[in-house]
Amino acid sequence: MSYPPGSVFKIIVAAAALDTGEAWSSSRFYCPGHIQVGDTTFRCYQGRAHGSINLAEAFAYSCNSTFIELALNLGRETIFQYASSLGLGKKTGLPLGASDQGGEMEGRLPRPEQMPYLGDLALTAIGQGAVEATPLQIARLTAVIANGGYLVEPRLVQALQTQEGEAVKTFAPAPRRRVINPLTASKLRQMMSGVVEFGTAQAARSDILHLGGKTGTAETEKFIDGQPLQYSWFTGLAPVEDCRAVITVFIEKPLQGNAPEVFRKIAESIS
Repeated sequence: MSYPPGSVFKIIVAAAALDTGEAWSSSRFYCPGHIQVGDTTFRCYQGRAHGSINLAEAFAYSCNSTFIELALNLGRETIFQYASSLGLGKKTGLPLGASDQGGEMEGRLPRPEQMPYLGDLALTAIGQGAVEATPLQIARLTAVIANGGYLVEPRLVQALQTQEGEAVKTFAPAPRRRVINPLTASKLRQMMSGVVEFGTAQAARSDILHLGGKTGTAETEKFIDGQPLQYSWFTGLAPVEDCRAVITVFIEKPLQGNAPEVFRKIAESIS
C-alpha cells in the first residue's frame, strides 16, 4: 500500500532547496502561523506562529509555511525532479510480487502538469494532496541521506551460504547513482539530528545513540470512533553519523506509543 507521506516529504523540499542553493540551513524565514496560497490558508500545527526561524529550525519544528514558501520558490518542475530522483513514484525493485497481489506499489507522484494550481504544489510540499509513498520508498529516500547522496537499490538477500558458512551464491549490489550533493546530505543529517534533539521527535531521543530523523503526520478522510484518522510516520538514521541502519516506522492506526518512540526502541535494540 502507499500512503500520503505528510511532513516526511519535507525532506525532499529541503534537499532541493539546499542542493540548488535556494536556501541554506541558516537561511531565515518568517512564520506567522499560516501561509496564504490563492484562496486557501495553510496553517502550521495548531496555528502556531514560529516567528523568525531558520531552515534547520523550520525542519525540526516541521513548519508548514516555510516549506510551502520554499516549494513555491523552487517551482513544480524542481520539486518533481527531486522527488523522482529520490525514488518517489517508482518501485524500488524488490521482488515482492505484483502490486495487485500485495506486492510493491509505485505510489503516486504528481507531475508538474498535474499540479496546475499553486495550492496543489503547496499540498505536495507538505506531503498531502495527490502524493503517496510506500514505507519502503521512504526508507530508500532516507538511505540517500545516510550514504552521502547515493540512491541504492535495496536487496532482500546478500548471499546464500551452506550450514558450514561456505558461499554458494552472492548477489552483487546494483551500481549506485548520486542524486544529491554530499554536502546536502551532510546538512540534512544535521537537520535530522535537530528534529530529535529539540524538535517534533524528542520521543526518539536516546541515552545510548545519537539519532536523527523526520516526523510526518498525514491527514486522511477516514474516522475511528468518530475521530479523524491520521497516519503517523517517522524515518531516521541510527546513528546519525556512520549510520548502520535506516529505520522507517509507519503507523496506520492509532496504537499505544508513537512513531518516534517506536523508532528509538528499534534503534536501541539493534545497536
